[in-house]
Amino acid sequence: MALSKKDKEELIRIEKCERNSRLYDIKDKLLKEKEKIEAPFNEKIKKIEIEKRRALEDADLLYIDGGCGRQNAQIQKFDQETNVIIKKILRE
Repeated sequence: MALSKKDKEELIRIEKCERNSRLYDIKDKLLKEKEKIEAPFNEKIKKIEIEKRRALEDADLLYIDGGCGRQNAQIQKFDQETNVIIKKILRE
């Protein structure tokens, strides 16, 4: 017995839906495996990032010219000198 075009389309739709469901399961499993492999590296990266931040803070290079009010002492001094020059010009 031959299937009608409508029946074939319905079977194809059902098959695609079931395959998509299985594909999500496969992807989920693969992502979990990937996370297991990445976990130790992510921990090492996190530790290195902390060490890098501390080193930059110690060298006063973490905030070179941050727009939040924190900046390197040399930049701050330069800005203060600029402000003094501008004030002198405005007073003349």
